[in-house]
Amino acid sequence: MAGVKQTRDGAVGLLTLSEPASLNAMTPDLLGALAAAIGEMTDDPGVRALVLTGEGRGFCSGQNLKASDALGSDIAAGVMRHYWPAFRALRECPVPVVVAALHPKMLELAATQANGTHPYFVPPEHTAKVRAAIGPGPMICVEQAIILSTDAAKARARARSYMKTYVPQLPNYVNNLKNLGWADAEFENGCSDKLVDAIVAWGTEKQIQDRIEAHLKAGATQVCIQPLHPDNDAHPDLKAVEAFARLNKPLRVDPRAAAGVMANA
Repeated sequence: MAGVKQTRDGAVGLLTLSEPASLNAMTPDLLGALAAAIGEMTDDPGVRALVLTGEGRGFCSGQNLKASDALGSDIAAGVMRHYWPAFRALRECPVPVVVAALHPKMLELAATQANGTHPYFVPPEHTAKVRAAIGPGPMICVEQAIILSTDAAKARARARSYMKTYVPQLPNYVNNLKNLGWADAEFENGCSDKLVDAIVAWGTEKQIQDRIEAHLKAGATQVCIQPLHPDNDAHPDLKAVEAFARLNKPLRVDPRAAAGVMANA
């Protein structure tokens, strides 16, 4: 489907806005494709949640000015004609929809047109900042990478192997952390130990559970762990999965109830 990639990871559907050649990729065609993709995904009874994200230099985007003529002379009518179907599909989606958002404009979209946000590669300070920005209603389903190992050297080496995909290569993640006060020097030479420890929780079950609790206290609705294998295996660490499944309960959400909370917030 033009401009929108559809993939599945178990019961989670992933919709990726993909127009890498353009920084401002929102066109009537892309929005129509998004509305259709949401319908196709949610018609599948095996899909229990949707994640909306983007890729490319702009990582998501605004209106493509070259396509502005498609809105017509009546901008309000054009927006309703082209934008509203996609927004309505999100609002009326029968499964929870969260937006993979970090920055203010996308967080506003996540809070007003979806059930919430799925921040990635962030410390608890970011969770607190997001909760303050979007209010008490929308969900914050934050990702937390973990390594169940008390060997500091081994855990940090594994953490750096994971982190190098994001920093300093991807500016949206770097800039998000800088906005939280992290200095340029923290990103040099594979990142400082302090930054590594802020992004990847490692140690005993209790130490990792403390990080999960820190996100929850900061306002997270749920913490989605990413259990990195301490031996640099590409597969998830099932020992960690079992440990934290035992310590934590999954969240069950009625998206219609969540939407009602947001509408009344």
